[in-house]
Amino acid sequence: MEMNDLELVSIKEVCITKVNGFESSSLLDILSVEEPLEIRISYGPEAEKIHKNISVTMRTPGNDFDLAIGFLFTEGIITSYQDVKKVYHTNTDCSFQKKNIVQVDLVEDFIPHLMSSDRNFYTTSSCGVCGKSS
Repeated sequence: MEMNDLELVSIKEVCITKVNGFESSSLLDILSVEEPLEIRISYGPEAEKIHKNISVTMRTPGNDFDLAIGFLFTEGIITSYQDVKKVYHTNTDCSFQKKNIVQVDLVEDFIPHLMSSDRNFYTTSSCGVCGKSS
């Protein structure tokens, strides 16, 4: 992803009203974008593929693949980048969500360490989206 592409998804220009004492004026301001990211994995033999939703976390869009792989590594679910076969945004019916779900396909002979992932990895945020089980 080019830096300009990253800027397009990570910031947004909005019209605000600036108040100074008893005067107000309209102007454009730049805000950071924050959206939920769902991380999913699939593993096992091709004919018996297991799919699991691992986490929903809030993030500024941009480096979603790195975030997903780093999360899986730091939580001990994978042991190295060699455990990963493919990483991509999933296709969904909802065009708004198409870049908010990352699928990580693991290599066929790797079994992820999921004992700690049975707890819900829902990162808290003030928006109220995270922490929900659905």
